Parts: sequence; C-alpha cells; structure tokens
Amino acid sequence: KDGANSIEYFPTVRGAKDQSIPANQDITGLIEEFKRKYSDDLLFLEVNGPAAVSGSTTYEESSLSVADSRVFGQEVIVEEAIASDDVLIFQVYRGTDDTGELGYEQKLTAQSLVSGDTLVWWFLNSIEGEAGVQIFSQMLLAKGGLDGPTAPLLVRPSVAGPTVHYVLAKLRTFADTLLATVDDVGVFGSEFEEFSSLAQSSTTSSSFQSKISVTTALKPAGEYRITFNAQATNKDGDKATEVEFKVDGTAQHNHSNGGDYITVISKEDDQWTSEFVVSYITLGSPATIDLDINYRKDDKTARISDARIEIWRVL
Repeated sequence: KDGANSIEYFPTVRGAKDQSIPANQDITGLIEEFKRKYSDDLLFLEVNGPAAVSGSTTYEESSLSVADSRVFGQEVIVEEAIASDDVLIFQVYRGTDDTGELGYEQKLTAQSLVSGDTLVWWFLNSIEGEAGVQIFSQMLLAKGGLDGPTAPLLVRPSVAGPTVHYVLAKLRTFADTLLATVDDVGVFGSEFEEFSSLAQSSTTSSSFQSKISVTTALKPAGEYRITFNAQATNKDGDKATEVEFKVDGTAQHNHSNGGDYITVISKEDDQWTSEFVVSYITLGSPATIDLDINYRKDDKTARISDARIEIWRVL
C-alpha cells in the first residue's frame, strides 16, 4: 500500500494449498498465477435491502459473502448516541461467530453522532471476499475508550426484518483470470535470435568464403524457422556469384541440377539482387549456421551485403 498517495496495489496472485495434506503434494496443490479484474465503477449495494423507516438492532451478522468482491467502505444508520471519545470497532471473522479466525479489524474514533445519523466508514484496507464464504461481521461500541464498556452497536434494521441490520456496502466485484504462460499460448516466436553482417564483403575465390558463421544458444527440442536474407552481385557479368546457406553443415537450398547454392548472375556492374531462404528444422541443441559466398570463376569479384540470419521456434 502506498500510504503517501492513498493507493492500494493489488498484485498478481499465486499460492499453494496445505502441503501437509498428501493430496496437495503434487501439481494440484499449487495455485497458478492469476490476476483479478475489478469492475470499472464503485458499486453501492444495500446488502440486506433498503433501510426500515424506524427501529433498532445490533450490528452483528453471520452470512455468506454475496459476491466475489472487494469492499472499500460502508454506511449504517446509528440508533444510539456516539461521543467523540467513544471507539467504534469493526471486525470480520471467518466462520459463524467471533470465535473464528479474525480477518479484519479497524477502529474509528472522533465521531459525534445521534440516533438517526448516518455513519460513513471507509476502510483503511479494503476487504476482499469470495462468493459463498461464511463470515461473521460485527460493529462494537466502546464507551469512553477501549477500556470502557463494550457492546454491539445499535443500528437501523433493514426491511428484511427487525433483527437484520441495514448496511450500504461500497465495493467492486472482480473476476479472476489465469495469466498466460508459454505453455498456454504456444511456443511460436520464442527462442528468437538474430545475427547480421551488414557491411559489404567481396571475394574473388571460387571456394566458398564465410560471410556469417554463428552458433545459436542452446535450444529446447522443437521445430524452428531459420531464415537468411542478403543482397548479392558480381563485379563482371560473364560468370556468377554463388551463395550457400548451411545449418549444421547441411545446405538449405538445392537446385534441381544438384547444386546446393544460390546462383546470382548480374549482367551489369552493381546490379544487386535480394536473396532469401526459409528452412524449418528440428533442433534440440545449439545449431551452427553458415552463410558463405564465392565467385564461380577466379579473378572476378563476388559481393554480398546486408546479410541477416534469424531463428525462432514454431512448434
């Protein structure tokens, strides 16, 4: 809670059930991480119906939580005098009476009210409850301070009956949503890596020369999409530049005539051609990727630039 700015933060939630119970000692004993989406507007709910015209009853009630909600405050109509040195005590227990587990307690002082006045009480910390949970709530009045005589506060009943107190709850309902994980949404796009060599490189060798040679990070077992793209040309137009793309030593492009390279023939000097290859490969370990270039005839110049290699998981 950010007290300086009066903000309550509600983090994502995860948890574990009672681990002393054998049935909770496997994966079913864990509560997966989730977030709570609250209603856009604060709701005002007369929990037990509208207020009766008159009468008095004590504020103490055993009930079931009516909704998945977070309560920020409440209003009641008091039916006895409250002095400024009196202490009001609001308590919420889990169970049917005040012998259960105390879940919330707040004290309020400096209130001067007479019978028929409305007591507006905003909680220091909001109270969250889930529909159907058994709770016991009570409001006590300690006369003259905490050491004074203490009894349940007399308040106006509701139209539901003379012993059912009226209360206007100020709350937001919520719904829980599990947070997405890699397992939930699939693995497509994970394990992404990109390698590049953008500067222009050239060679006159008819043997393949390295433009990019990399080894990926360790990859979980799965199917991966590996691509390269680059610009290629040759200095003179009588022979061709050849580009070879290999993964773990295996060429990823094959001609129908048996060649395992891409042939780039430029009839004019500086006539650049874009080349692109996509491969789908099953991996379960680091992969070595090579992008090489040569010139089919010695003493002529092959050139390559803007070379990029990308890999990501698809299955």
